This record gives sequence, C-alpha cells and structure tokens, in this order.
Amino acid sequence: MRILLVEDDQDFADALLAQLRLRSIEAVAAPQSWKAIADLLDQPLDVLITDVLMPEFDGLEVIREARKHHPKLPIIAISGGGTKVSANMALTLSKGGGASRVLFKPFTLGELLTAIGDLVPSFRSPDVA
Repeated sequence: MRILLVEDDQDFADALLAQLRLRSIEAVAAPQSWKAIADLLDQPLDVLITDVLMPEFDGLEVIREARKHHPKLPIIAISGGGTKVSANMALTLSKGGGASRVLFKPFTLGELLTAIGDLVPSFRSPDVA
C-alpha cells in the first residue's frame, strides 16, 4: 500500500504519516510544490489524500492533475474549512471534482483507514489502538 499525502499543515502531515507508518503503510508527503507533486504522481500509488484548502494551490487542482496520471486512483479529499470557504463547501466541490471520498478534519485514524478499505478492497486495515 502506497499513499501520497498532500497537506500544507506540516504538523498534521507528520502526525498522520507517523500513524500510517506505524501500521506498516508506506506513506509519503508531497512538498508544497507542483514539481514535487507531479513527480510523485508519476509513481505508482494506491491512494491519494489531499487537503482541499491550501495557501499555495488548492486540492481541486491536485485532484485534477492526479486524474490525468491515474484515472482510477482512489482520492480522499480532506478539509477543516478556511477563512473564505467552509469545509462542507470545499469537500462538496472536491467530490464533484473527482474525489472518491471526503473526510472532515478532524477525523480519526480509524475513519481514514475505513475509507481506504472501502476504496481499496485488497487493503486489510490494521487494528487501531
């Protein structure tokens, strides 16, 4: 299982990656640059998790770019909302823009693993303590 995380909140990204790696899930974070994201999208992926509202670019662009590289890739859009757009609006737009699933921040690791399991039938969710 290889997961790409696109997230501008470094503390959130580090914590999520650590939790996934503790469960033997290969997870990498994309630095906040289009070049880095494009390079990672060229590699084999099982799931993309992207924040929707980010200062450098938005997750809808990431989703569109991912669909060009991996038309059937499961994509989970995440958002806690922003100053100009609510989380509900951001995630609704993401779903219409090609996201397979949406999660409101904060979400639990169990909710994320369940979403991954729903999207990737071969994924066996590890126990969450």
